[in-house]
Amino acid sequence: MNDKHRAAGRSGVGAVMGSKNLKAVVVRGKGRIPLADGDGFKAFNKQVLDVFNAGVKQAPLGLTVNGTAGVVMSTQNFGVLPTKNWQQGTFDGWEKIHGEKLTQRFLKKILPATAAPSDAAA
Repeated sequence: MNDKHRAAGRSGVGAVMGSKNLKAVVVRGKGRIPLADGDGFKAFNKQVLDVFNAGVKQAPLGLTVNGTAGVVMSTQNFGVLPTKNWQQGTFDGWEKIHGEKLTQRFLKKILPATAAPSDAAA
């Protein structure tokens, strides 16, 4: 949790770690891991970002108000919406769970963003 009311969570990994009483994950290493196909990676990354940005433009409030559910439309359209523990990339009922729909149905008020301590000192 951060900023008192924001959660950084995705796919339930944190829940599994908590159930195992795991307190931290530490990774140590030196150097970089080279990409097998750097140009191919860049091209694919651009393709993904273009689709993502198109979806965000359709829902102008995007992640700011709609949270992670704000990317449901984009990920569904691109076929990478994690469904059934990543066994599928699309979800037949996505229209009922995308960010804009959930925001319309459940949002009561928008909490102001809280500045990080380093921001307040600047």
